[in-house]
Amino acid sequence: MKGSIEYGVAELGAPLVMVLGHSECGAVKAAIKHLDDKDPLPGAIGELVNRIRPAVIKAKGVPGDRLDNAIRANVALGVGTLRGLQPIVAPAVKRGQVKVVGALYDLRTGGVTLTE
Repeated sequence: MKGSIEYGVAELGAPLVMVLGHSECGAVKAAIKHLDDKDPLPGAIGELVNRIRPAVIKAKGVPGDRLDNAIRANVALGVGTLRGLQPIVAPAVKRGQVKVVGALYDLRTGGVTLTE
């Protein structure tokens, strides 16, 4: 994934990178469940949950819907990671050549809302 984003920025001159989360995300839902239950994770599910774990932890105790908060936190963490991605994306962001934004896609309405 990082390579594709770097290629888009460096080779194609993409001016925008969007981290797009979506409502009712099953991966985030699974991460919340497995972290709460502290159960063993089969196959590659552990890798997936471990990538989402920081967002679930960040959203813990935040007022509102836990799943929605974790989805938003996951998007925000993704945006932060990409904005700092060396050696290509971070310098392009600093020079103003590319913008990295976060957004949420609502599966019910089809609407997209920018979060950052």
